[in-house]
Amino acid sequence: MQIRETGLTRSRSDYTRLYSKCVAISISSFVVIFATIGLSGCAGYTTANTQSTGSKTLSATPTSISFGSVSVGASSTQSVILKSGGTASVTISQTTLSGSVFSITQGTPLSSIAAGQSATLQVRFAPSSSGNVTGSLTVTSDANDSPTTISLSGSGAAGTSQLTATPNSLSFGNVNVGGSSSLGLTLTNNGNSNVTISSVSASGTGYSANGVSANTTLTPGQTATVNVTFAPTAAGSASGSISVASNASNSSATISLTGNGVTQSTNVPGAPACGISGDNSNHIPTDWNTFTPPAKGQSYVDPTFGCTVTRITDASKDAWSGSFYLPLSHGYSTVSPFNANDTYLLLSDGWGRRYVTDLKGNIIVPIGNMPTGTNDGWYLWDA
Repeated sequence: MQIRETGLTRSRSDYTRLYSKCVAISISSFVVIFATIGLSGCAGYTTANTQSTGSKTLSATPTSISFGSVSVGASSTQSVILKSGGTASVTISQTTLSGSVFSITQGTPLSSIAAGQSATLQVRFAPSSSGNVTGSLTVTSDANDSPTTISLSGSGAAGTSQLTATPNSLSFGNVNVGGSSSLGLTLTNNGNSNVTISSVSASGTGYSANGVSANTTLTPGQTATVNVTFAPTAAGSASGSISVASNASNSSATISLTGNGVTQSTNVPGAPACGISGDNSNHIPTDWNTFTPPAKGQSYVDPTFGCTVTRITDASKDAWSGSFYLPLSHGYSTVSPFNANDTYLLLSDGWGRRYVTDLKGNIIVPIGNMPTGTNDGWYLWDA
């Protein structure tokens, strides 16, 4: 009993001394009951010497990662979140990966994670050959549930490269000799690996191409636009082609080109400067789906008839009423919206207010300076 009373010290040295005394007393005791008492007292002190350091757990989210199908030579990266869910910080001793195609790109080295906190690891899958691959990420720590393991899987897919051209042919229709017309050609990488375009060339008299330079690389799904121009130097039909060379599996893409150079005879009275004389049919421009209106004052050549069309107005800028846009239209005077020498144009806004511009859209006579005299509601050019 004296041993139990004198052994209340917390120091490690006192525990050691007390344990020695317990052993000495137990051995020196000749009475069995005294030895039992001595050992019981020592057991009590051994329990007092064990102190709790708190629970430690380490969980992973997700517990498994599937990278799906990844092209050979490409890579895919996903995240793993490690969380310390106990009451004490977790010390990480080792992080290992099985499977040579898997690697950790971010988050290591990792030494410890405080209680309630988390750390993120980035795991990359970079297949070197086709086929299914499995592996694992193992995190060894002093957590109660160590090790923490995340299963990994993925599939290497043989790389495919396919370059397609849309449309596969271009028709420029009639284009005035000395003029030009441009159409767009879209190149698309429909494969699962990069395609490098080595050259884009045009053949055929009057045809040229620009917009895509040599060594242009298209990632899977990416597109590029080639601008193809037909500028005939003589009347008559002309054919040609665009050739696109690349490292795609179909290597070279060829797009056929057709067009017709036209020259209107000046000896025929009333012959139009462009288009088809006496044609009463309605035609839809061949570039209707890809047509982009030119800027105000700029021109384009209609691909069907070869007519040069100039944009004179821009309602979004020229006719703002303060709350909405006004429509614009040309105002027909007694004979024509143009003046006698075809240098000026009479226009009218949505409220019927007239003004005069030149053939580039520059205002010559603003609304406020227009004359007040009209001929049955229409202005006269000589008013």
